[in-house]
Amino acid sequence: MNRISASGLIGGALFLLSAAASAGTNVSVGIGVNLPGVAVVPVAPVYAPAPVYVQPAPVYAPQPVYVAPRPVYIQRERDDDDDQGNRGWRGRGHGGKHGKRHDD
Repeated sequence: MNRISASGLIGGALFLLSAAASAGTNVSVGIGVNLPGVAVVPVAPVYAPAPVYVQPAPVYAPQPVYVAPRPVYIQRERDDDDDQGNRGWRGRGHGGKHGKRHDD
């Protein structure tokens, strides 16, 4: 502990002596970087002609023509007796008349 306090005491004395020594002399220390100074020059104004607005000429074109494809009509045979005809429904579905019981 004595060693730490002794080193602190010596450091403080050196600090005070250095402050007193520099107070009496006119010595200055400076650190510089050799770079050119910065010059700020205003930019000269640029004069340009005013913009010219021109309305384009109108374009006249005929209406587009749309041709619809010809309709195709398909006539199918009609099965009015509702027995499902010969459509291959055997074994796939309810098997016939609507609303009737299957065990009849």
